[in-house]
Amino acid sequence: MPYGEGCPPKEIRATRQLFTMVRMIAELECVGGSWSIENPGPSYLWRTNETQQLIATPMKSVVSFHQGACIMCGRPDGDPARLIRGRAKTHTF
Repeated sequence: MPYGEGCPPKEIRATRQLFTMVRMIAELECVGGSWSIENPGPSYLWRTNETQQLIATPMKSVVSFHQGACIMCGRPDGDPARLIRGRAKTHTF
């Protein structure tokens, strides 16, 4: 059953991606590999049972920071007068 409020294709795809990510993390940990998850702070990903279980394991940490975002407003020449800067709260685990 996908997370979300129904079964739209977007929610089904996101749920599959979550389960694939968790499986890949388990495989990496089995061979002593390192991994990280980076996603916007308000994302639903951080509230899923799977991600909460990963966060709860020993020797893991969550880092929250504001990430600078630049949007070029569709200008291929990169005109700085059209540059918009924003700050997106991001979590890295």
